[in-house]
Amino acid sequence: MSKWVKCGERLPEVGVEVLIRIPVCGRFNVENGVYQGDGIWRGAWCSSRGEGHCYKVVQWAPMPEEAE
Repeated sequence: MSKWVKCGERLPEVGVEVLIRIPVCGRFNVENGVYQGDGIWRGAWCSSRGEGHCYKVVQWAPMPEEAE
């Protein structure tokens, strides 16, 4: 598994899909997300949950390689 990177330390390249960790109810959800730049992320967790606001992304990791 890839090492998680804190968003406060470094962010992924703009437009690259990564795994993200978001805190929800005292636990972490792992989702796919794309960093858009300027602190903005895109993902299904953003508009379909949280009554129209995005959860805060706290960590990210590169997508794992697909098994053959």
